[in-house]
Amino acid sequence: MKKKRRNNSYFIPIIIIVFILLLCYVWQHNTIVHLGYASEKKRKEKEALLTLYRELNLKLIGLESPYKIKQNLRRHRIHLIVPGERDVVIIKEARKVSSAARTLCEE
Repeated sequence: MKKKRRNNSYFIPIIIIVFILLLCYVWQHNTIVHLGYASEKKRKEKEALLTLYRELNLKLIGLESPYKIKQNLRRHRIHLIVPGERDVVIIKEARKVSSAARTLCEE
């Protein structure tokens, strides 16, 4: 009879340990699945941002293009011409600002 009691005394702690291990496994598995979903969401967000970046970059290149600038000027009927050599004035020295003008600018 003593042997049966001895076996029963080990049975309950073993069941408790197995139950705790199963709970840890389920928690770990749920955490991994949750992190997988979060990772996939971040990957899709990154792809969307990269697509937006590429679109904006192409738009920027188009806006900086001299051909596109000329087209926009024509479309809006702004008649600009390229200045000739006589029209360009090169300023060699900056004018000295008078003290009266300086006080007006500081205010």
